[in-house]
Amino acid sequence: MSTKTKTKTTLLATLALLITGCTSAPDEDSAPQAPEPIGAELLRVEGTWAAGDCVRSHLYREGRAVQHQCFDGEGVFSWENRGMLTVAAAAALDDELAAADLDDTDPVNYMGLCSVSDAHGVVTMWVGERHASFAPFCLFTGILNLYTEISAVRTDIEECQKPFMRLESLEPGCRAY
Repeated sequence: MSTKTKTKTTLLATLALLITGCTSAPDEDSAPQAPEPIGAELLRVEGTWAAGDCVRSHLYREGRAVQHQCFDGEGVFSWENRGMLTVAAAAALDDELAAADLDDTDPVNYMGLCSVSDAHGVVTMWVGERHASFAPFCLFTGILNLYTEISAVRTDIEECQKPFMRLESLEPGCRAY
């Protein structure tokens, strides 16, 4: 084999190794993936007075840790906030979860807003394995106190502003709704 042939062969082998070892550039259009939920879902809100990049939101809890995730209208993940409940807020939430009665369905016009014309969408709240879905502010008696408690947590984690009602802290980088 001539020197010229050896050089070409070595060059081709080197190029083949380089090409094989290269990864393709990341797809600029690929959407960020939502982090895994930290625990049980407490609340899902879909389409109610929503910002375009948070048309569907989820609130999850594990112990004192809470996580709020936002998705756009196409279901693409937008952002998340994480925080830590105070000990008292975690206990209050546990008490309301235990006291909630999904079978007590007497209607409640929460804050007088049930019939507001632009209150469209669906709110779903979980109590263990069971859940209830309702129009915004059109609650029922058995979940009223739990909804009030969860709403206070949700306000804290969505607005990222102190003083908090139920949170002890928020992770850095909190993005306000």
